[in-house]
Amino acid sequence: MFIIFLNENQAEQKIWQDFAHGLAYILRQREFQSSIHNPFPRYQKWQAEEFAYHLCIPTFMLNLLVLPKLRCEAIRLIATLFNVEHSFANNRLEIWLQYREACYLAGLNK
Repeated sequence: MFIIFLNENQAEQKIWQDFAHGLAYILRQREFQSSIHNPFPRYQKWQAEEFAYHLCIPTFMLNLLVLPKLRCEAIRLIATLFNVEHSFANNRLEIWLQYREACYLAGLNK
């Protein structure tokens, strides 16, 4: 049995983001062993954060959006549509843009 502790005093968006982050640890529980012998806690935290970004704002859904040209408007739209904080939407947008650029440079235009 697993439990994810969430702070109900936080904004709804932060609770959703924290849930996604906690779920990553549960789903990858064998890899995310909280022990003193684990040499990769920072890497595991990064993996959990990446999982949270993709759970809360899936790539296939971002691919379907027609985003505004202004970054601040795109961030606002993503934050509203996916019910996440603006900083979370900004980080996810940056990850998505880097992915699209890498695909373009590799000749995998999508």
